Amino acid sequence: MADSTGDMLCKALDLERKALDFYTDAQARCPSELARKVFGVLAEDKLRVARRLAEIHAALNQGISLVSACRLTEEETQSPGVFAELKAGYTGVPGECRAELDVLLLAMEVEQACLKHLEDQLREARDKDVRFFLELAMEEERGHFVLLSDMRYYFERFAESAAKK
Repeated sequence: MADSTGDMLCKALDLERKALDFYTDAQARCPSELARKVFGVLAEDKLRVARRLAEIHAALNQGISLVSACRLTEEETQSPGVFAELKAGYTGVPGECRAELDVLLLAMEVEQACLKHLEDQLREARDKDVRFFLELAMEEERGHFVLLSDMRYYFERFAESAAKK
């Protein structure tokens, strides 16, 4: 395994662990049932990605190619309707979501930082296998950002409707 690939994987793993810590903390602090569910899903996903990165690193150390080590299975990809599934049955109290928006904006910043890091790495990457890995990782992070964006929209609308009453 090339040193640059190992460095890239270590940096990606570090980012995933920091994001996992953030989502675990956000899940514990948020009073909203829906926010806890969403942050729980994101924390589980970050944990899964961190484990997957560790597996990829081990596979590379055994001489397996990056492309072969990075193949994703169907069940590892997030479904686009995950937020709709999470909010089904949500019985939050109007107005409680205002406090969630601050945490949510921070979460979006976390995902933007992850995306920026991956984009920077992709700009520098010359190896086609490394580029392949980075593109898969960016797709995953974009999915997280979309989930958070959907949640933000929902909470903003919920807060606005509560303020009008």
